[in-house]
Amino acid sequence: NGGCEQTCTNTPGSRVCSCRSGFVVERNGCRDIDECNTNNGGCEQTCTNTPGSRVCSCRSGFVLESNGVTCRDTSPTTSTPTIPPTTSTENLAVSISVEYDPPADFTPGPNEYRAASGPVTVTCTA
Repeated sequence: NGGCEQTCTNTPGSRVCSCRSGFVVERNGCRDIDECNTNNGGCEQTCTNTPGSRVCSCRSGFVLESNGVTCRDTSPTTSTPTIPPTTSTENLAVSISVEYDPPADFTPGPNEYRAASGPVTVTCTA
């Protein structure tokens, strides 16, 4: 390869060494650029340097979005019911809703089911 590590371009009476994207020329060799050192590689949560590139990933409870850089929370969301002040508990109605959008690789347990698509909202009224 003309004495170059990655790419060699012939010039009149000489040659020019260059490197692929994600690398920088260092003497006659190529050194990997650690993309994670600048702005976390553009990753929202975790950046892992790879030769010539980087890979984004998410912490537990999050899933990587299709853009490869942002993470979506997969933990259930809950709301706290507001109970109006009353002098009697007779005929008191309470409603609690829980919304959960499981990750694509979710496998239901024996007492669970998977919705056809989108988040699942369960409302219990007492």
